[in-house]
Order: sequence, then structure tokens, then C-alpha cells
Amino acid sequence: MEFDAALWQDVFDLLEPVLPAEWAQIVLYLTYTDESGSIDYRIGTDDGQFRQYHGFPEISGDMAEAVFTEIDFLLMPVLRRMSEPWVSAAVRFRQDGRFQVRYDYTAIAERDAAYEQAALAAFLRE
Repeated sequence: MEFDAALWQDVFDLLEPVLPAEWAQIVLYLTYTDESGSIDYRIGTDDGQFRQYHGFPEISGDMAEAVFTEIDFLLMPVLRRMSEPWVSAAVRFRQDGRFQVRYDYTAIAERDAAYEQAALAAFLRE
């Protein structure tokens, strides 16, 4: 299975139970290397502002960690089977069911924290 709409729908289905009622968009930012991975998500509200998930009191760190683990178990086998896996992906889920994905294949050795922050900031502005 490649990264198709059905797989991203499965990811959303894992996130949905830990979303606050006022969500309008979610931006999920994933980075994977051979050794590790990281997952972060920002929640956009009707006012157009994005906040990190831990800025919502109804989302505990334990809840988020459990969802991140489930997402990891879903995505890692697919990434490992890909001949050219992406290094990071930014995914925007909208409340109306639309989604958008941007893949980045830039080697992790060529990145730093500023690179990651700039990539996420650019995606949030789109």
C-alpha cells in the first residue's frame, strides 16, 4: 500500500477522537529516519489560528502519545516498503473532508531545526 487517500483517512480516524470540538483544520507534521521519527500536530480553529495540540486542555499528553504510537504503527510498515520513502510529510486535514499532503525527500543530514520550522510555517500559511 502506498500513501493514498485511504491511508491518510486511517490517520485522520486515529486523530479524530483527540480533537477539540472547535477544530477547523489539522496540520500533522511527520518526520522519519532509519533510527527515529517524530510527529507533531497543530489544530486550526475558525479564527484561522493554529495552536499545538498541547494548547488544548482536553488533549492530554498521554492521549496524544497513544495516538502518535498508533499512527507510527500504521505508517512505518508502508514507509519501509517504499523504494524512495519520504523523510517528512505535512498533511492538512479540513473539517469538510478535504486533505492536502506535501512530502519532503531532503536527507535528514541536510536539515536542522530551522529547516523543519520553516517548512512547517510555510505549510501553515498555505
